[in-house]
Amino acid sequence: MAIIQYLEMDYASSELKSLYRWIRRRLLIRRETVLSESRPYVREDNYSPKHIVKLLTQKNCNGKAFFHFRNMNDYISLSSSGQLNVKGGEGGLFKPWGNSEFKYLRPKTVIQELENEIIAVNFIAASDGRCYSFDSYKEFINWLSVK
Repeated sequence: MAIIQYLEMDYASSELKSLYRWIRRRLLIRRETVLSESRPYVREDNYSPKHIVKLLTQKNCNGKAFFHFRNMNDYISLSSSGQLNVKGGEGGLFKPWGNSEFKYLRPKTVIQELENEIIAVNFIAASDGRCYSFDSYKEFINWLSVK
């Protein structure tokens, strides 16, 4: 612990600080690799944002879907144009994916990997401003599938 405090102080040499940052990056990359290798194979077709956008266009719905997850402050918004964003905090401000609670998950598979953690899906239609609420991903997809 004393070494880390020494490295974070201003009087440590720049070469030592560079080495410290390099080691931290390598350890983080290794951690992400281990996490991604331990995940089971994920089918992307039914859960991918592209699939949801395809269903939205078939239903002629323009708008945004908001996916809220249990025990997470951040949530995901998916527009009918296919743009996937992370929002968080009380103001609902955009966050970079790497700074969010989803940073160790791939954007293409985040919905499948966290499907059991979804507590609400809200869809706001752009045409009339109506808000549709669903308690699960399955309920949302069933609504989209009905013509």
